[in-house]
Amino acid sequence: MRELFTCPVCGQGLAEEPRRWLCPGGHSFDRAAEGYVHLLTPAQMRSKIPGDPPEMVRARRDFLASGQYDFLADALAEQLRPILPPEAVIFDAGCGEGHYTRRIADRLTAGGIRLTPVGVDIAKTAVRMAAKKVPEGRFAVASLYRLPVAEGVFDAALNIFSPLCAEELARVLKPGARLLYVVPAARHLYEMKEILYPEPYENEEKDVEYAGFRLVGWERAEKRMSLSQGELASLFAMTPYFWRSPREGAERLSRREQLEVTAAFRILIYEKKDEE
Repeated sequence: MRELFTCPVCGQGLAEEPRRWLCPGGHSFDRAAEGYVHLLTPAQMRSKIPGDPPEMVRARRDFLASGQYDFLADALAEQLRPILPPEAVIFDAGCGEGHYTRRIADRLTAGGIRLTPVGVDIAKTAVRMAAKKVPEGRFAVASLYRLPVAEGVFDAALNIFSPLCAEELARVLKPGARLLYVVPAARHLYEMKEILYPEPYENEEKDVEYAGFRLVGWERAEKRMSLSQGELASLFAMTPYFWRSPREGAERLSRREQLEVTAAFRILIYEKKDEE
């Protein structure tokens, strides 16, 4: 594989060694015991613990382990399967704890694709989990707005509920490569919002054009979930509603022993434009 990560200090390519990543300028970055590398510079850290707090990461890990969102990962794998070459490098932008990366990699590998998964997240706790879950992958703690990644290395990219920096994704994708961008559909988790808020609202659905990409279509992935109290608590703790909901609504939700909830997503499919 050609050089993948780049030095966050000088921008030169990083060579992968057994215990570190090293650039020609002599900047060295240790490989953690779990296999990831920390490429987030102090200047890019706006807080002591950037990204999702550890308790949110653990809640997401616990909920996703229940399998309730596996249908989304499977839908993404089906979109990727026909567009990838026999040997492919895919990028999970905002990989979190690696659940989607793992399941998608398993589906694609079972279909005969020799896959190298790569993931970046700003949350160190999440990247540590992802590297353990997907040991054959390459993972880095880094900012999505300044990716320490070489140009034109990926055959496809995923962005699942993470901040989208289209300019950076266009830079690291090969010409004609696809970006699958997952966003909530109008009534995603609406039944939970009915409990949390006096006036629940639907999410706005819109098709946005981004520089460097053309929108070629979208797909819907939806499932009705029957959630136990524990699953509901983990789901709530991993969403922004945990921070935004009134205390009364959160208390009402905590008293529910079971709830039928709709998970509804839109998969927006973008293609990187050829350079003009």
